Amino acid sequence: MKEDFKFFLFIGIITLIGFTLVFTYFLFFFETEEGNKINFSPNEFPDDNPLKIKKTIDNSTPNSETNLESNNKEISSEKTKGNEEPESSGIARGCIMERISFALKDFNSNSNCEEFNNEICIKKTINCTVLTENLDNSIGGLFRIRIAFLENNIKFQETIKEKQLSPKESTTLSAFMEIESNGTDGRANKVISCDFNSIEIPQREVCY
Repeated sequence: MKEDFKFFLFIGIITLIGFTLVFTYFLFFFETEEGNKINFSPNEFPDDNPLKIKKTIDNSTPNSETNLESNNKEISSEKTKGNEEPESSGIARGCIMERISFALKDFNSNSNCEEFNNEICIKKTINCTVLTENLDNSIGGLFRIRIAFLENNIKFQETIKEKQLSPKESTTLSAFMEIESNGTDGRANKVISCDFNSIEIPQREVCY
Protein backbone atom coordinates (compact mmCIF):
# COMPACT_ATOMS: atom_id res chain seq x y z
CA MET A 1 0.00 0.00 0.00
CA LYS A 2 2.79 2.34 0.87
CA GLU A 3 4.59 1.46 -2.38
CA ASP A 4 1.41 2.23 -4.38
CA PHE A 5 1.14 5.64 -2.74
CA LYS A 6 4.72 6.51 -3.64
CA PHE A 7 4.12 5.36 -7.20
CA PHE A 8 1.03 7.52 -7.67
CA LEU A 9 2.79 10.45 -6.02
CA PHE A 10 5.68 10.07 -8.46
CA ILE A 11 3.29 9.90 -11.43
CA GLY A 12 1.48 13.01 -10.18
CA ILE A 13 4.71 14.97 -9.84
CA ILE A 14 5.84 13.92 -13.33
CA THR A 15 2.46 14.89 -14.75
CA LEU A 16 2.53 18.27 -13.00
CA ILE A 17 6.04 18.99 -14.28
CA GLY A 18 5.02 17.97 -17.80
CA PHE A 19 1.94 20.16 -17.68
CA THR A 20 4.02 23.09 -16.39
CA LEU A 21 6.55 22.68 -19.21
CA VAL A 22 3.82 22.51 -21.86
CA PHE A 23 2.05 25.58 -20.41
CA THR A 24 5.32 27.52 -20.25
CA TYR A 25 6.14 26.64 -23.88
CA PHE A 26 2.76 27.78 -25.21
CA LEU A 27 2.86 30.95 -23.08
CA PHE A 28 6.34 31.84 -24.38
CA PHE A 29 5.33 31.03 -27.97
CA PHE A 30 2.27 33.34 -27.93
CA GLU A 31 4.19 36.18 -26.22
CA THR A 32 6.88 35.88 -28.89
CA GLU A 33 4.26 36.07 -31.64
CA GLU A 34 2.65 39.16 -30.07
CA GLY A 35 6.10 40.79 -29.63
CA ASN A 36 6.90 40.16 -33.28
CA LYS A 37 3.65 41.75 -34.33
CA ILE A 38 4.35 44.87 -32.28
CA ASN A 39 7.99 45.26 -33.34
CA PHE A 40 7.50 44.29 -36.96
CA SER A 41 9.10 46.97 -39.19
CA PRO A 42 6.82 48.39 -41.91
CA ASN A 43 9.76 48.21 -44.32
CA GLU A 44 9.57 44.38 -44.17
CA PHE A 45 6.11 44.32 -45.77
CA PRO A 46 6.02 43.47 -49.50
CA ASP A 47 5.46 46.30 -51.95
CA ASP A 48 1.83 45.38 -52.49
CA ASN A 49 1.08 45.34 -48.77
CA PRO A 50 -1.71 47.88 -48.05
CA LEU A 51 -0.07 48.97 -44.78
CA LYS A 52 3.11 50.05 -46.59
CA ILE A 53 1.13 51.76 -49.35
CA LYS A 54 -0.91 53.68 -46.80
CA LYS A 55 2.25 54.72 -44.92
CA THR A 56 3.87 55.94 -48.16
CA ILE A 57 0.81 58.03 -49.05
CA ASP A 58 0.59 59.52 -45.57
CA ASN A 59 4.29 60.45 -45.60
CA SER A 60 4.19 62.02 -49.07
CA THR A 61 1.21 64.28 -48.43
CA PRO A 62 2.93 66.81 -46.11
CA ASN A 63 5.95 67.00 -48.45
CA SER A 64 3.68 67.74 -51.40
CA GLU A 65 1.94 70.49 -49.45
CA THR A 66 5.30 71.89 -48.37
CA ASN A 67 6.62 71.89 -51.94
CA LEU A 68 3.43 73.55 -53.19
CA GLU A 69 3.63 76.17 -50.46
CA SER A 70 7.30 76.78 -51.32
CA ASN A 71 6.45 77.14 -55.02
CA ASN A 72 3.68 79.60 -54.17
CA LYS A 73 6.15 81.66 -52.14
CA GLU A 74 8.61 81.73 -55.02
CA ILE A 75 5.90 82.80 -57.47
CA SER A 76 4.69 85.48 -55.08
CA SER A 77 8.26 86.72 -54.66
CA GLU A 78 8.76 86.86 -58.43
CA LYS A 79 5.54 88.83 -58.86
CA THR A 80 6.62 91.28 -56.18
CA LYS A 81 9.97 91.79 -57.89
CA GLY A 82 8.21 92.31 -61.19
CA ASN A 83 6.12 95.15 -59.72
CA GLU A 84 9.13 96.98 -58.29
CA GLU A 85 10.61 99.86 -60.20
CA PRO A 86 14.16 99.13 -61.31
CA GLU A 87 16.82 101.39 -59.83
CA SER A 88 18.66 103.50 -62.34
CA SER A 89 21.93 103.17 -60.43
CA GLY A 90 23.47 101.63 -57.35
CA ILE A 91 23.01 104.88 -55.36
CA ALA A 92 19.93 105.00 -53.14
CA ARG A 93 17.52 107.70 -54.27
CA GLY A 94 16.36 110.33 -51.78
CA CYS A 95 15.97 114.01 -51.01
CA ILE A 96 17.82 116.29 -48.60
CA MET A 97 17.62 119.93 -47.61
CA GLU A 98 20.52 122.17 -48.62
CA ARG A 99 21.27 125.83 -48.11
CA ILE A 100 20.64 128.03 -51.11
CA SER A 101 23.56 129.91 -52.64
CA PHE A 102 24.58 133.03 -50.70
CA ALA A 103 27.63 135.16 -50.01
CA LEU A 104 29.12 137.05 -47.07
CA LYS A 105 31.71 139.60 -48.17
CA ASP A 106 33.09 143.14 -47.68
CA PHE A 107 33.93 142.52 -44.02
CA ASN A 108 34.73 145.76 -42.22
CA SER A 109 35.74 146.53 -38.64
CA ASN A 110 35.95 150.28 -37.97
CA SER A 111 37.10 151.37 -34.51
CA ASN A 112 37.58 154.91 -33.26
CA CYS A 113 38.90 156.19 -29.94
CA GLU A 114 36.49 158.87 -28.74
CA GLU A 115 38.36 159.91 -25.59
CA PHE A 116 41.95 159.80 -24.35
CA ASN A 117 43.58 160.14 -20.95
CA ASN A 118 47.35 160.80 -21.28
CA GLU A 119 47.44 159.00 -24.62
CA ILE A 120 45.46 156.08 -23.16
CA CYS A 121 42.17 155.42 -24.89
CA ILE A 122 39.39 155.22 -22.32
CA LYS A 123 36.42 155.34 -24.69
CA LYS A 124 36.18 153.52 -28.01
CA THR A 125 33.48 152.75 -30.58
CA ILE A 126 33.51 149.77 -32.95
CA ASN A 127 31.29 149.25 -35.98
CA CYS A 128 31.34 145.86 -37.77
CA THR A 129 29.66 145.42 -41.15
CA VAL A 130 29.19 142.60 -43.68
CA LEU A 131 27.49 142.48 -47.07
CA THR A 132 25.01 139.59 -47.20
CA GLU A 133 23.82 138.42 -50.63
CA ASN A 134 21.10 135.99 -51.66
CA LEU A 135 22.41 134.44 -54.88
CA ASP A 136 19.43 132.18 -55.54
CA ASN A 137 17.11 132.98 -58.46
CA SER A 138 13.85 131.68 -56.98
CA ILE A 139 14.04 131.25 -53.20
CA GLY A 140 14.07 133.97 -50.58
CA GLY A 141 13.88 133.85 -46.81
CA LEU A 142 15.44 134.79 -43.49
CA PHE A 143 19.19 135.30 -43.24
CA ARG A 144 20.63 135.31 -39.71
CA ILE A 145 24.26 136.32 -39.19
CA ARG A 146 26.31 136.20 -35.99
CA ILE A 147 28.66 139.18 -35.49
CA ALA A 148 31.22 138.66 -32.73
CA PHE A 149 33.59 141.19 -31.08
CA LEU A 150 37.11 139.92 -30.42
CA GLU A 151 39.92 141.09 -28.15
CA ASN A 152 43.24 139.50 -29.12
CA ASN A 153 41.21 137.06 -31.28
CA ILE A 154 39.15 135.97 -28.25
CA LYS A 155 35.41 136.54 -28.39
CA PHE A 156 34.00 138.56 -25.51
CA GLN A 157 30.61 139.54 -26.94
CA GLU A 158 28.35 138.75 -29.89
CA THR A 159 25.08 139.83 -31.46
CA ILE A 160 22.68 138.29 -34.02
CA LYS A 161 21.52 140.29 -37.02
CA GLU A 162 18.81 139.06 -39.38
CA LYS A 163 17.10 140.17 -42.57
CA GLN A 164 14.50 138.81 -44.99
CA LEU A 165 16.02 138.74 -48.47
CA SER A 166 14.23 138.10 -51.76
CA PRO A 167 15.91 136.16 -54.59
CA LYS A 168 19.03 138.00 -55.86
CA GLU A 169 18.69 140.63 -53.11
CA SER A 170 21.57 141.83 -50.89
CA THR A 171 21.94 143.94 -47.76
CA THR A 172 24.59 145.19 -45.34
CA LEU A 173 24.28 143.98 -41.74
CA SER A 174 26.10 145.82 -38.99
CA ALA A 175 26.75 145.72 -35.27
CA PHE A 176 27.87 148.68 -33.15
CA MET A 177 29.59 148.69 -29.75
CA GLU A 178 30.90 151.38 -27.40
CA ILE A 179 33.58 150.48 -24.85
CA GLU A 180 34.78 152.50 -21.83
CA SER A 181 37.69 151.51 -19.59
CA ASN A 182 40.64 152.93 -17.60
CA GLY A 183 44.38 152.32 -17.73
CA THR A 184 46.63 150.76 -20.27
CA ASP A 185 45.10 147.29 -19.75
CA GLY A 186 41.57 148.57 -20.28
CA ARG A 187 39.62 147.06 -23.17
CA ALA A 188 39.10 150.47 -24.77
CA ASN A 189 42.87 150.71 -25.09
CA LYS A 190 43.10 147.34 -26.88
CA VAL A 191 42.71 146.38 -30.53
CA ILE A 192 39.16 145.16 -31.15
CA SER A 193 38.20 143.12 -34.24
CA CYS A 194 35.10 141.43 -35.61
CA ASP A 195 34.12 137.93 -36.80
CA PHE A 196 31.13 136.93 -38.95
CA ASN A 197 29.28 133.58 -39.25
CA SER A 198 26.01 132.52 -40.84
CA ILE A 199 23.68 130.67 -38.47
CA GLU A 200 20.48 130.46 -40.55
CA ILE A 201 20.10 130.50 -44.34
CA PRO A 202 17.03 129.56 -46.45
CA GLN A 203 17.03 125.99 -47.78
CA ARG A 204 15.79 124.11 -50.81
CA GLU A 205 14.98 120.42 -51.34
CA VAL A 206 17.50 118.60 -53.49
CA CYS A 207 16.68 115.10 -54.77
CA TYR A 208 19.15 112.57 -56.18
